Amino acid sequence: GAGALLRWLLRRAAVPVALATLAACTSNIIQAIVPAFLGQALDAGIENGLNARIWGIGALLLVLFVVYAVGDTMLSYFGVQAWMRTAFDVDRLVGRQVSATGADLSRQVSTGEVATIIASDAEYLGNLIEHLPALLGAAASFIVVAVLMLRTSVSLGLVVILGMPLVAAIVTLVIRPLQKRQAVQREAQSAVTTITTDTVAGLRILRGIGGDVFARRYRDASQELRRRGVEVASSQATLMTLQVLLPELFAAIVVWIAARMAVAGSLSPGGLITFYGYTAYLSWPLWVFTNSVQDYTRAVVGARRLSRLLEVTPAAGSLVERLDLDPAAAHPISGDLVDTGSDLRLEEGRMTALVCPDPEVSADLATRLGRFTDSGPTVTLAGRPLTTMP
Repeated sequence: GAGALLRWLLRRAAVPVALATLAACTSNIIQAIVPAFLGQALDAGIENGLNARIWGIGALLLVLFVVYAVGDTMLSYFGVQAWMRTAFDVDRLVGRQVSATGADLSRQVSTGEVATIIASDAEYLGNLIEHLPALLGAAASFIVVAVLMLRTSVSLGLVVILGMPLVAAIVTLVIRPLQKRQAVQREAQSAVTTITTDTVAGLRILRGIGGDVFARRYRDASQELRRRGVEVASSQATLMTLQVLLPELFAAIVVWIAARMAVAGSLSPGGLITFYGYTAYLSWPLWVFTNSVQDYTRAVVGARRLSRLLEVTPAAGSLVERLDLDPAAAHPISGDLVDTGSDLRLEEGRMTALVCPDPEVSADLATRLGRFTDSGPTVTLAGRPLTTMP
């Protein structure tokens, strides 16, 4: 299933994901605590002017920014490494499945679906694994900021801590319909790709029935894809608007409350700056969270499509048998090839031409003789059924 497939891909990229998570936690926490130092520096400057405490805070911030730069660079480096591992694993899975199942694949899965997995789903699955460390780092920094805010002002801290999840919940309401529209759009994209490949592969049919039919099918599928794309774009635009509007509106409310507290004397000017910095920073974890939800929805759609592809089984033999087959270790078998259903006997060492009044009969016979299927009458080679051979 899709869940098991996502867990397997995550285990494959466990090392770069773990290192990227460590880097993300370090850089995000440093970025989150910067407003506290700025607030302390402001209060110290208002009271005593430019003093040793301000210089000390400045030096400490310089060290933290250097560490932050290294952590952020490592996050990008190991994140891209995790993305490449996941995307290439998906491509290799598809390549192995296509080569192992052969002609049986196109009877169970459309060529457009296979192309979509390579062109889009591999990237979306890689994006989920790549952005997972950033999500964990954002969660860690949110916890740190929540503790610092509660220590400074319990009432204001509760407003922010309870308000931010509410904002996130409102944003996620748009994501579910977006996920459905994305899934429909991907199916429409697969349909267009399938028509394109069928048209290229079926030139004889195209000459036989004329190009108008194919052109009309392609035009209708293209317009359907365009309509679905517009629907996805409208949901995406709404989501991006809420991602910007709601956090900034919430930050304005918090600053207004903190400013009134500062005027009343219950909060210092440095505390006001600190709370503003915290609130402004918390829009970043919220943005990471909403983007991660989008990544997850896209990845689940891709994982389900890939799972369906991996469930395709050959009409003859098994997938494991085909993958484990070593042609170098195979021993040739001598003898006549016999179809028990038609009593046809092909003698070893002779070329035989088969003529049938019904083309379907000869086609089915050739399919059995070549063991492209294990169904139907038994075919033997040197007295042994083909189904008992690798």
